[in-house]
Amino acid sequence: MPSAAVAAAGAAFTATARKQRGSNINPKGHTESLSLCPETFFGWAMRLLIGGFIVSGILTFTIAKPDLAEDPILEVYGVANACITFDYEPARSMMAVLWVFVCMAIAAYTILFNYRLKIYFPREHLVRRVSVPLGCLFFVMFSVMAISMVQRPEESIIGKLFVLYFLM
Repeated sequence: MPSAAVAAAGAAFTATARKQRGSNINPKGHTESLSLCPETFFGWAMRLLIGGFIVSGILTFTIAKPDLAEDPILEVYGVANACITFDYEPARSMMAVLWVFVCMAIAAYTILFNYRLKIYFPREHLVRRVSVPLGCLFFVMFSVMAISMVQRPEESIIGKLFVLYFLM
């Protein structure tokens, strides 16, 4: 059973926290808190990415209607990849704008995940020491994919798929 001093300190802390969160009390008197979970940001990044592929595919095959028999990626590699869905306008512009939000969500995920690792692992631990460089590499891998929005396959297949070579 806690002592009276510990109970008084806990009550004072609770009262101070309630005063600081006063603006977060809803009309029914319940407090609301904001929880930043790294997995939430990663989930939203993946939803945006997959949704962007779907919408850009719809835009490409309904508005641009490319001749896939003459598509440079299909001619060189013989297989289609997700880049074909945003190789043509207006899907290219839509995906480029959406990619900014994907990269921001990935950056938030990386930062929050690194903070989580700092909470659970001591300073000298290997996981904590390599988390920042690996987090930066993970973010750079997603950000570099923006090159595929800029480089058209007609201009350079190597420039278009350089990112895929780099990531493999």
